[in-house]
Amino acid sequence: MSTIDGCAHPPRAGAGRTVPALPLAIGAGLGVANVYYSQPILHLVQQAFVARPDAVGWLPTCTQLGYVAGLLLLAPLGDLVDRRRLIAAKALLLALALAASALAPDLPSLIAAGIVVGLLGSVGQDFVPLAVQLAPAERRGRVVGVVMSGFLIGILCSRTLGGMVAQAFDWRAVFGLAAVLMALTAAAAWRGLPALPPTVTGRYAD
Repeated sequence: MSTIDGCAHPPRAGAGRTVPALPLAIGAGLGVANVYYSQPILHLVQQAFVARPDAVGWLPTCTQLGYVAGLLLLAPLGDLVDRRRLIAAKALLLALALAASALAPDLPSLIAAGIVVGLLGSVGQDFVPLAVQLAPAERRGRVVGVVMSGFLIGILCSRTLGGMVAQAFDWRAVFGLAAVLMALTAAAAWRGLPALPPTVTGRYAD
């Protein structure tokens, strides 16, 4: 039986697997944190590319716009495809986008990569409906609360972590570390989550 926190859940694809709430909360936090890593390092990016402050300000702005687009365009896919595959694929692609950010040769390239990071950073939101889908009815509120707590902690701690890493190393190390974390998240999601059938039949456009 698929369970969260060791509680029984009705039989489904992936039965026999135990998925604690804490890993889902960590995945949600790590996913959404990528949207905010750039905010505390803007002055370092400005110095590195000798750019105007208003030009550098487009990096967090475009990342946030990409995140909104991800919520509108990618989040609904979770109802139409296997959510495990979706999370693993988005996390892996996000790792590649973060690696591109770390290697960006100029500010326009970094902003372009930031848009993709924001778009795929919506993977953090995918863990919330996953928790709803996996949790037994009698524990669903508690499990979703734990996952949402991880999501919010990811937002709150991302700026602190980004600033600390940038101070200790440089701004590129922030994106490099984030890329490694998301690659690990992709591997953990693929290996640790049960296969879950789509919850809705129909077309994406519907």
